[in-house]
Amino acid sequence: MVVSYYMTLFIASLILTLVFVLIWHKHVDVYYPLVFTLIPISNLGYLMMAMASNLEEAILANKVTYLGGCFLPLIFLLNTLNLCGIRFKKPIPVGILGFGILQFLCVLTIGYSPLYYRSVSFAVVEGVPVLTKVYGPMHALLYLNVFGCLLGAVGLMIYAMLSKRRVSIKNVLWLLSAETTTVLAFMLGRMIHVAVDWTPAMYVATQGILIGLTKRLCLYDISETIVDNVVERGDYGFISLDLHQRLLDCNDTALNYIPELQTMSVDHSFDGECEIFDQFSQWFAEADGQEKHRKDVKVEKLYPLNNRIYQFTVEHFYHHRKKVGYQIRISDETEQQQYIKLLNHYNEQLEQEVAVKTEHIGMMQDKLILGMADMVESRDFSTGGHIKRTSHVVRILAKELERLGTYSVPSDFYRNLIKAAPMHDLGKLSIDDAILRKPGNFTEDEFELMKDHAAKGAQLLVKVLDGIEDEAFEQVAVNVAHYHHEKWDGTGYPEHLAGEQIPLEARIMAVADVYDALISKRYYKEGMSAQEAFEILHQGMGTQFDPKLEPAVNRSRAALEAYYEQEKTAQV
Repeated sequence: MVVSYYMTLFIASLILTLVFVLIWHKHVDVYYPLVFTLIPISNLGYLMMAMASNLEEAILANKVTYLGGCFLPLIFLLNTLNLCGIRFKKPIPVGILGFGILQFLCVLTIGYSPLYYRSVSFAVVEGVPVLTKVYGPMHALLYLNVFGCLLGAVGLMIYAMLSKRRVSIKNVLWLLSAETTTVLAFMLGRMIHVAVDWTPAMYVATQGILIGLTKRLCLYDISETIVDNVVERGDYGFISLDLHQRLLDCNDTALNYIPELQTMSVDHSFDGECEIFDQFSQWFAEADGQEKHRKDVKVEKLYPLNNRIYQFTVEHFYHHRKKVGYQIRISDETEQQQYIKLLNHYNEQLEQEVAVKTEHIGMMQDKLILGMADMVESRDFSTGGHIKRTSHVVRILAKELERLGTYSVPSDFYRNLIKAAPMHDLGKLSIDDAILRKPGNFTEDEFELMKDHAAKGAQLLVKVLDGIEDEAFEQVAVNVAHYHHEKWDGTGYPEHLAGEQIPLEARIMAVADVYDALISKRYYKEGMSAQEAFEILHQGMGTQFDPKLEPAVNRSRAALEAYYEQEKTAQV
């Protein structure tokens, strides 16, 4: 009957150990497998004791049972340290387990020395083998071990609760309940003498508690949960290699993505096998190069393979903070890339359509503004062709200014200036015909009214150009209309600006406007010669005009004279 009891408990502990192996998770601390290894061994010792027929057999069985008594409390203490999130250095678990080894070495002296048992005898009482002992001085280590570890575990749990660590107190309580169960069995076995020992039964109960705890622990590690979900779904292929680019392991998904892996064995080098493996070598080199400048090394590449498009992510992996190899994560991005390609194609088409419509709107807008400029000239017949000619003068000056690099301006500045030049006199649309078409000189009052065309032109352009996307062009056009009659010395109109207060575009326009007025024939005057016109321009540098414009004016002289000569020939 007694043998059946211990046999049942031994078999039960073996079965629970097998269950643990089936549910064991690689992230669970190594101390849990030790518990499930020691308990069946200890229960085997109790079975051996029940079957012992002499003193030698009983002493051997007793020593086997002590494997649990010496090491299980210490392992529970180390488990509690981990569960409470308390980091410790390697010497601490070595020292704790060293205490268990010391105790077990004392146990091994039983039958040879009075160190652990002063004396020991064997008898069979009512069919049950009994080992009678007289404890020696080192037996006190057992009590220190059992009760010290239990109190230490309770203290650790209280510390974790008070320090508000990110620790599951429920998990700690599960572990404490397992340890307390064995301690209670130990105490009751020494207080109440019964035919059988309760300790192996409590060991089996402890295994049941730890199996439940193991399942819970797997849920509490977010990193492992995420990785397991990814791997189980089969979305990603994983390949691990050592620093010599030899295969360590890969999952089934990687084998499906890269069939060449199926012919490779572990520790096989990738060199020269196929094109994709050559790519791996290049990516490993790139990852090693990144490591010199940053810690979070990651090389991501899209690569076509077997009519599919895969994303390969190469990273280093470490063991005890030491780089030991490379890990490749592979995901099939074919559908995603096809979608992106389709979306990009659609966006390109859309952009082309928008660009065409925008260009069309811009052309319509330009024609509208130029049409308004033509209306100005049709009303002010005294300046026939002025808008066309000044626009060409601006083009010539802008070309030289850009070549000389006289001013630091945006890349589109001169293009906007050339486009805005025809609009400089748009404000004349608001001037009364009686003044605008007057054949003689203006009176003082008439001239004051005439000067209003600058400000009114700017106001008109603000309304006409409102809402266009090219704000830089709008500002240039408004400034050209508003300030092209300002003078460098501040004596111009309408705002009496001086020096660089005058926008650059208006300063350039002023030169073109005055040059055309000087050299062109009007009904009230003859046109000057090019020599005379240039002399007046030079005299005005620093008073009427920006002196920095003089080099560009000089370099433009030949082109300007040729243009106006061509205009005269065309009119004849």
